[in-house]
Amino acid sequence: MKQLMICLIMFASVSYTTFAKLSKNADLSKMKTQQLDMTDDGTIIAFTGNGSTRAIQFSTDSGLTWPDNMKYTIPYVGKVSSGGCALNRDTIYVVDKGTRTGTKNGCPTNHIIRTTDGCKTWEEIILPITEWFFHISCYENVVALAGDNGTVLYSNDYGETWEQSETGTENSIFDIYLLDRDVWFATVKKEKTLIKTTDGGKTWKTIFEASQQLYGIDSDADNIITIDSWATEYYISKDNGETWETKDVSDIIDATVYDAATSVAFIDENNGFIGSRGAAIFQTTDGGETWEKLVDEKDSSPFGGYLNAFKDVMYTDTKHLIAVGYEIGYIYEETIDAVEEESLYRSIIYPNPANIGETLTFSIPTGKYTASIYTAEGALLKTTRIQSNNIAIDNDFSTGTYFIIIEENGKVIGRDKFIVE
Repeated sequence: MKQLMICLIMFASVSYTTFAKLSKNADLSKMKTQQLDMTDDGTIIAFTGNGSTRAIQFSTDSGLTWPDNMKYTIPYVGKVSSGGCALNRDTIYVVDKGTRTGTKNGCPTNHIIRTTDGCKTWEEIILPITEWFFHISCYENVVALAGDNGTVLYSNDYGETWEQSETGTENSIFDIYLLDRDVWFATVKKEKTLIKTTDGGKTWKTIFEASQQLYGIDSDADNIITIDSWATEYYISKDNGETWETKDVSDIIDATVYDAATSVAFIDENNGFIGSRGAAIFQTTDGGETWEKLVDEKDSSPFGGYLNAFKDVMYTDTKHLIAVGYEIGYIYEETIDAVEEESLYRSIIYPNPANIGETLTFSIPTGKYTASIYTAEGALLKTTRIQSNNIAIDNDFSTGTYFIIIEENGKVIGRDKFIVE
């Protein structure tokens, strides 16, 4: 094998480097998260739990940590949660299948509870009709519910009084999204249609027809709205819902094994993620033209990953994303690091590009270091401890761009990238 030499030299400058990584989060993986939401001040809310034990947990650092002292049990809940929404850190609504408003066809229907003091106390909101409700959405003083038999209930006074929309359908409305006080969108699952109101729920019209059943609808960035499907497509608008594009992802989602693109998030027109029912995470940097699989947590269940299915994928800011499932949680973190003067070693790599099979040889100052190699998307490939001036690493990488990160006691002291072709 030829050798690829990597020499690190000290230089006096401040370096700013963007670096991304996707890593499993121990706290998220044990929380049994059903849904995520975010308040205006950036607090992340996880609606968690299973069985009759439900809770809300808060994170104030983009989802990186979830302190136990910021976890609150939700009262009154039934066995299947339909999630919730937050107007702010104090005012939160939860819709859940319970028995408070009666039964329908022998099954318990939903009720809503609300806190206005940050989960310290809760009160029950009595709904005017008995129905199954699937999701809830909030905007300022407006609260709206999507339910069975074409039902949309909405309140313009924080849930004190309610009105029922004439949606024009008798099929289940699975999800509802409030762009502002007047413009809302809702997905009609069985009809595979998207409906819209521009007068705060009074009238609705169909604006988009899909080829697959529509699922959740959400927005993580200005002007961009995405809709998940129950199969191999997702749908995206880049102009606040005026026009829609259909994106086929059958090359990465296998519907024959009960897989689906059940959670889609974009932070801008090019960069986005998919969390699948098949327990995989995919990333695109070219607007969905191509996707790379970053995580595969498929289990051995008959449904090909259902137990680890990703339920929600959400950008918490432009540099962080959370992907959660019932027993799994990942954090995507993109950092811009500034390294002080006289403290960074810059690597000189040659030849660069390198050929597949050439040995990577590092020549660094004496000390105890670790060398880590990542893909361009931030996936860790290998980490090696360095305790001498030279170390060789076999280059068994495929064609692509890679980052080399040198650390001393957890602090980055050197970094660079190389290309394998």
